Amino acid sequence: MTARARARRKTLTVAEAIEAAAPPGFEHLRVTEEGLLLQHFSKTFLRGTQGQFAGLPFELPPFEVLLASALLEGRYTGEPRYREGFVGWPRGNGKSGFGSVLAWEGLIVEGVQDPGAAIYLGASTREQARIMFREMAEMRLASPLLSSWTKAYRDAIEVPETGALLQVLSGDRASGAAHGLRPTRTILDELHAMRNPELYYALRSAAHKRPRSLQLGITTAGFDLNTIAGELYLKGLAGRDPRFFFLWLELTDAEVAKIGELRAAASTVDEPELVQELLLEAGTIAERVNPAPWVTGPLLAEQLGALPFAVFLRLHGNKWTRTEELWLPPGAWDACADETLAYDPELPAWIGLDQGLRNDTTAIVVVQPQGEERFGVWAWVLGVHADTAKPAPPCHELMAGDRIEHALIEQRLLQVARGEGFPDGRLAGLQELRLVRG
Repeated sequence: MTARARARRKTLTVAEAIEAAAPPGFEHLRVTEEGLLLQHFSKTFLRGTQGQFAGLPFELPPFEVLLASALLEGRYTGEPRYREGFVGWPRGNGKSGFGSVLAWEGLIVEGVQDPGAAIYLGASTREQARIMFREMAEMRLASPLLSSWTKAYRDAIEVPETGALLQVLSGDRASGAAHGLRPTRTILDELHAMRNPELYYALRSAAHKRPRSLQLGITTAGFDLNTIAGELYLKGLAGRDPRFFFLWLELTDAEVAKIGELRAAASTVDEPELVQELLLEAGTIAERVNPAPWVTGPLLAEQLGALPFAVFLRLHGNKWTRTEELWLPPGAWDACADETLAYDPELPAWIGLDQGLRNDTTAIVVVQPQGEERFGVWAWVLGVHADTAKPAPPCHELMAGDRIEHALIEQRLLQVARGEGFPDGRLAGLQELRLVRG
């Protein structure tokens, strides 16, 4: 076997080992030369800066090599496959480190292939963007080679020999000026916190200025899909753009329900060992979507016991939530269902109205006390589906247009009050319900 063949066989063996170590959610990815090159660059030029890894070669875990292999596919062996990417996984799994490696590789390697390369680190605020920049600055100080090749400033790193420049941008300050930039590579951190999408759009619309440009959003889930992160999440789920790379790890609804049940059970027992056992089982379930080997079931169990449930789901389950906190654990409302419950015309009842902030959803609810700790609740939910690229909202009646008109809401309320009930026939025959403004 020739030396070249032996080297190639070694490469294949490394690739096979990385693929064999793929955590859940990465099994479909394959190692490419781009991924191996990024791994080699990281181990050769970058050094760890924290804890037990300080001073050691910065080695990417297998899942990040696989991610880089897919994201950078064709970038050094032909035509780049992707110009835009959006990836998300739970907090504490190395997103900032991965972004820092991509930024360094862009600054050094892309700087050689594209003199004057412009690399940008962006976030919703300058303080957030500086988190990744500080990690890069610490890596620079820990590496004699990088220190000798580059110059560091307050919010920038320059490679004088190639003219490549890395700068920090933020959505709260630089969105207007960003329209004049020519980005080679852009890393946007914690995109869920970016309320104003202008910076993202400004940088993305400039991609045609450089044929090798790449824009990547890295984030944990948020609680508002009406943001640029929510828009990219739904775009990724739709899967219609072949130049858009998307990878998202999140708990399934069934896993959320099971974790919620275990957490609720743990709150009802007094034995510390049993509490820990229940939380550990829940943490083991959440471990599936936490790809980093250092994020373990026991660590997640501790977080589950310490955080509000909705916060845990978002930060450690990467699950989009509608609010920062849930008023009921998953499954609790469904568990109250009783098909034998019927409206009693002899008992008083109340009609409630909950109208969405954007007039895109409205719920009409009839509530009737039927004995001690027993209530009959019947609901009719109206919704609109103006943006067909997004999933339709859960509702009983889907309306045309982009908002629910007040006249229609009033009509539905009067139908209930007059005894006509909901449009599906439920509650028909109600009498003497009065509408009271309040």
